[in-house]
Amino acid sequence: MFKGVKQDTLTILTGLGGPDCGMEFEIGKTYVVYASNKQTNRCRRNSLADSNTDLGKLKYLFQTDFSANIGVTTNSVLTDNEAYFFNSELLAQRKDFDFHQKKVAFVLSGSFIDKQQYFKNWGDKDVVNSLILLTEEEKQKANGYDAIIVSWRKQGVSNSFKKRLLKKLS
Repeated sequence: MFKGVKQDTLTILTGLGGPDCGMEFEIGKTYVVYASNKQTNRCRRNSLADSNTDLGKLKYLFQTDFSANIGVTTNSVLTDNEAYFFNSELLAQRKDFDFHQKKVAFVLSGSFIDKQQYFKNWGDKDVVNSLILLTEEEKQKANGYDAIIVSWRKQGVSNSFKKRLLKKLS
């Protein structure tokens, strides 16, 4: 529970499905539910917790024991909480890549920033990120970086842009 009063039992009202946008929940599964006045529907961002890209951001926003260890240093190797944040945030892009103990570079538009700047500016906001996962050969050329997170780049991430970033990291 991120907001509201924590209770042992919580009743959420929803429609039956179909045109009333009712949400179906399976017993025994854990969900992230967006509700207002104890009501929700399928049109909200509800989803199973293990496939919810908001979970890291919600922990960052509402759990001080989680956020206290995020973006504290400029060290490019991610802490456990930072890894959890990006594993959640970039779930669809990362596939089976795990951010734990990974060295990550951050790019805002076209300029490198450190992770402290990233979290100060974007940790609690919805951000358009593109994830570049580096091959073993690219990691060697890029001083051991495992990945690059590019934020707010209107032109997308082309091969030539990726090559320029790798050259700057070497």
